[in-house]
Amino acid sequence: MTIKLSPPVKWVLVAFGSLSGLFIIVFSIVIQLTSGMTKTADKFLDELKVNNTEAALELFSAQAKNSLSRENIQRFSKKNSLNNYDSVSWSNRSISYPDRGELTGTINLKSGKKIPVVFNLNKDGSSWKIYSIKQDRPGIHNQSSSTETPSETNLIDLVNETTDAFINSISLGGFQNLYDYSSRTWQKQTTVKDLDKALSPFLKFTSDPKAINYLNLVTSQMPVFKKEPEITSNGTMTINGSYSLNPPFEFTYKYIYEGLGWKLIGVNVSIKS
Repeated sequence: MTIKLSPPVKWVLVAFGSLSGLFIIVFSIVIQLTSGMTKTADKFLDELKVNNTEAALELFSAQAKNSLSRENIQRFSKKNSLNNYDSVSWSNRSISYPDRGELTGTINLKSGKKIPVVFNLNKDGSSWKIYSIKQDRPGIHNQSSSTETPSETNLIDLVNETTDAFINSISLGGFQNLYDYSSRTWQKQTTVKDLDKALSPFLKFTSDPKAINYLNLVTSQMPVFKKEPEITSNGTMTINGSYSLNPPFEFTYKYIYEGLGWKLIGVNVSIKS
């Protein structure tokens, strides 16, 4: 039996066929453009599966690598049980020209567990390097994108680490320790000398036993947050809070996500007697 199609129907089918062809072409182009990204991310997971942390570290960009260590990589692998890594599936791939890309997918473990993950990558010559990795897994990290804040426990740990770096710098008579703790991005924008100058009022505490005793008390306290942390459209997270002492130790810390976690990019501390 032969079915005759009217011209309008033929046009619709022809148009639909053309659009389908266009979708296949566009999809193929996206896969081709992002294949280098998936190759880097896949290799990273394969290296951690066999506990090759040195090779895994080399897959990070120079900027991220300056804020990472073998211990960071090992901790990340252990917490995510990547020795039981089986496969990864990528649900979304995007490129922000000229040199940035993002992969969203799911890590599949041999146990059957699945870990949503986001890889942010930078183009380095002809190859792609990892800038940061974010995952959403209960008990490990509580962020799957740069628009979500860490859990309260992780926030407390992050703030305490920053406060420790700040106070240790005062004890040592200079802010080298805080500089080393900060993000690679901030280190590119400032120097230790700049920090020493900007935070010079706090260095007078170095030779004051009473002030040092006060600062030591700060490190034994729990921070109290004034409000929910805020994350701007450019990915900067701001945390405001204080340590309940007399006088109060009030702080505003700013962070960006680099490598495997939030890194310091700004600090404002106030001690009002």
